[in-house]
Order: sequence, then C-alpha cells, then structure tokens
Amino acid sequence: MSIKSFLILLFLIPIVLGCSSRQDAGVRSDPIRSLEEWNALGRKDPVRNIVCSGSGALRLISYLECSERVIAVEQTEKSESGFAPYRAVHPEYGKLPVFGEGHGRDNVEFLLTGNPKPDLIVRIDNPGSGLDPGILQERTGIPVVLIPYGDLGRDRPLFDRSLRLLGSILGKSDRAESVIAFMDSQIADLDRRTRGISPEQSPTVYLGGLSYRGSHGINSTSTEYPPFDWLHLKNPASSLRSGSIRGYHAMISKEQIVFWNPDYIFIDLGTLGLDQANGWLEKKDQNVYQNIKAVKQDRIYGLYPNNSYNTNFEAMIANGWFIGKTVFPDQFQDIQLDEKIRNIFDFILGDPFIPVCPAPLKSKVYKPIYKNNQTNREESGS
Repeated sequence: MSIKSFLILLFLIPIVLGCSSRQDAGVRSDPIRSLEEWNALGRKDPVRNIVCSGSGALRLISYLECSERVIAVEQTEKSESGFAPYRAVHPEYGKLPVFGEGHGRDNVEFLLTGNPKPDLIVRIDNPGSGLDPGILQERTGIPVVLIPYGDLGRDRPLFDRSLRLLGSILGKSDRAESVIAFMDSQIADLDRRTRGISPEQSPTVYLGGLSYRGSHGINSTSTEYPPFDWLHLKNPASSLRSGSIRGYHAMISKEQIVFWNPDYIFIDLGTLGLDQANGWLEKKDQNVYQNIKAVKQDRIYGLYPNNSYNTNFEAMIANGWFIGKTVFPDQFQDIQLDEKIRNIFDFILGDPFIPVCPAPLKSKVYKPIYKNNQTNREESGS
C-alpha cells in the first residue's frame, strides 16, 4: 500500500466510525421538530435525563411536572436576580451542575462526559442564538428536540404544539392537555366577562416597565399584550403593531405616554431591576406625568413580571385576572382575587407561589404602587 493510500485510509476511518456510532445511537443529523421525527428514531427506552437549553425550555418542563428528570441547568437558571416563578418553586434547580452559560451557549464537553449523560436536550428554537442545534446534536450524539416557545397571543398555536410534543416524548400527554385546557378556560372566562362591554365604556390602559432582555423604565411597553386583548381593553400601543414584525416590544417617548393619557397604568415589576428609585418612575420625571388621568386618579398598579428568561405564562394569566377585577369590578365581583391568583400558580406550577414570591415584589405586586397626593406632599416638603 502506498503512503498516499495509507493516509487516505487513516482519514476515512474516524469518519466511518463516527457515522456508525451516531447511527447506532439512533440520532438524526437534524434536530427533532415533530413527533413523527422522534418516533422515527425507534427509541424504546423512556427519557429519564433531560437538559433544557435556551430561554423558557426549563419552564415548559416544569409545567409538565418533569423537574425530577432535569440533571443539569444553564448558568442563567441559577440567577437570584430573576423573577421566574418556576425557579422559586424548584430550588433544587439551583443545586444542579451547569452545562452551559444560557441562551443556547452549551458546553459540549460536559454533555459528552457528564454522569449521568442526558437522554434528551430540549432546545428553544431561537435562530442565531448559541450553538447551532444541528451541530449540537451531531457533536454530542444526544437527540435535540427543537421547539418554538410561542406565546398566549397570536403565536398561541406554537406554544400548544411545543407543549404537546414534549408531553408525548416524555409520557406526559395528559398533563400537557390539562395545562392547555386550563389556560384556555381562564382566557375564555376573561373574554366572557368583558366581551359585552361597549368600546365607549372600555378604558384606555397602558403597560409600562416591560422587561425585554433586561429591565426598562415606564416607556418600555408591548404593542400586543394578551391580557388587554382578552379583556377587550383599549391599548393605544397597539397602533404600533406591524404585521411584518413578530416582536411585540416597543420603546416609546415619555411624551407619547402623556399624549395617550391612559385611564389606567399597569407597571410590570420587572422594572424593579433598574437602579433608579422605584425603577419605573424617576423623581426627575414625575412632573412630566402629573396630568395623565391615571396619575391624577391614583390608578397605577403593579403586575407580576411578565418576562424572566422568556414569558412567565402563569403570571400573565394571573395578571389578566388582576387587571380585569381592577378595571371592571362589577364583572368580577364574584372573584376572590388572592385565591384566584394562588390557584392559577398552583395548577400550572404545583405551588401557590405568591406568598413566597421574591422579596422586592411582595409590597407592590397586585397593589397600587404610586400615590399622586403622597408624591405632591413629598415634593412640597410637607
């Protein structure tokens, strides 16, 4: 055999062996996106060990009551500064080994050498974020289920599809259907109570302080906030919607808020992560807002943060009930709000949560958080 032939053979052997090992492991070259693709792997053993990669993956696994199968987490999941309820409900996540930084920046070496080794990587489909999921699957030999996160608005079908796919793979289909049906019933009830209210009777509302890749002030809002839509409320920020843009986040000027002059302002308390006093309403800007109806009538309220490493779906539904009872008390007079909110968290996360929510939120969440008269007294020095 010539030296040239010998070198070619040496080059081909690891490629052949590598392909063989991946075929033996039953791993596709592309990530799994459907139940049909998962079944095509022919895997018979149940999935016992999971890692969740990307923003929101661990939340969905928590919804499916599979927390005991999680064997490692991203460094982001160990953060004590976030407002993700699933982390508070599952403190054991904070004690697990770390397999990546976050947002899909996974450590391939850890995934290959960990003991136990994951049976499955659940990865949020976020193009351009972290290691390419196909390359991740190829390098580790571990099946990667790639799922869109979806939302509770126009992308609700994506959320339902992802939860059902994970439920089928993990043997939790009944739980997936229960969560979907519960969310459907909550949203339908909010809609039923308010759909008959005429546009003239429906007040103008504004969501401020929305977290988006970090904390922001009052001028951070959403052009499509599902609870406002469920309750048939007038959200002036919806005028900024664009059918060609999937994202809902918008940064607006303080003057725009004054121009919109909302009847109610709801503050996403994720803004408490800012350094300024009260986060969302700095002293130097208070005079700008004094003539807004919501400010003059003390109609500013705190909501549980909608986002913390992606959307807190259970919090968004709870926020919907708080907003509904606040704005339309007659339509919600039969609702004991504290009990209702605890039940929502309890069903979706297995814990009432609110009594043990992060300390910075306890005095503000689901309460009035700004008193115009009090502020005037403070500024006058009385």
